[in-house]
Amino acid sequence: MMMNRLSAFLIVLVSGIVHAESYLCVAEAGAAVVHGGGEPIVARIADVSNQKFVVTNDSGKWLVKSLGQDEAVFDKCVSPYFCQRSDLYAGTFNRYENGVFSFTWFPPTDKQGHEFLAVAKGRCSKL
Repeated sequence: MMMNRLSAFLIVLVSGIVHAESYLCVAEAGAAVVHGGGEPIVARIADVSNQKFVVTNDSGKWLVKSLGQDEAVFDKCVSPYFCQRSDLYAGTFNRYENGVFSFTWFPPTDKQGHEFLAVAKGRCSKL
């Protein structure tokens, strides 16, 4: 009887630690608009096949991280559905109730003076 109670307690304790509310979001389609460097403004299809994000509640604070990275891409979330960066405006991450997400990102200007606007859309699943 004591062993059953201890087992039940450990299962509840471990499940709370391991199963914090998190979502894996995998980009399925993307595009970029590029300008600068003396070149015309152009739109391009972007390969986003390696773009995976984890939306997680880290100690009561929602964050969006690239899969496998410790640093948050977006660390200012007003809910588990809308996030931005706290230190500057660099884009947004929106997760919708139907499991779809949208990601807009303004990466830093590159060495050739090109400025980018990147967008991606994909699906999230609960971990």
